[in-house]
Amino acid sequence: ALNWAKRELEWDVVNPWCQRKLKEPAGRDRWLTQEEADLLQKASREGGRAPHLADFIRLGLNTGLRLREMLGLDWSRVDLNSRLVYLGADNQKNGKAGSVPLNGEAREALLSRARFRAEYCSDSPWVFCNKKGVRIASVKKGFNLAVERAGLEDVHTHDLRRTFGSWLVQAGVDIRRVSELLRHSD
Repeated sequence: ALNWAKRELEWDVVNPWCQRKLKEPAGRDRWLTQEEADLLQKASREGGRAPHLADFIRLGLNTGLRLREMLGLDWSRVDLNSRLVYLGADNQKNGKAGSVPLNGEAREALLSRARFRAEYCSDSPWVFCNKKGVRIASVKKGFNLAVERAGLEDVHTHDLRRTFGSWLVQAGVDIRRVSELLRHSD
């Protein structure tokens, strides 16, 4: 109000608060418990309209891959024998090439996608594609529906990544190793 009066009414007043800044709001700190993750995975398999969603959630929970990294993943960067997903500098937020290890659950999610590909769209380069082989551009609707069906609140796709990191910390994995697995730049 003082700034407005000074500017608009040309009052000659001192505003002692003009240099004060509001505190930045705290960031979201949402991750899933094992029970919530189980409910979400179960809900993602219901309905059948998005057959890729259960594999998407399973892969996200077990690799910490970002939404864009998963939806843009092509088969040329997946090595099921070595249990690695390779990410080029242009595939990652940090701009560095690297790889992501696959545990058994993540590998099973990718094997499920490979079976889908073999049955419906063997020529598609995309891991997450529809029956015509077209890359899935968004999982927002299906994910939100699964969250609702699971009875969860305030869950976003990025929370799969947070959950991956949180579970590792809870299991006693060194924080530096967790940072490496999440491919943080610092």
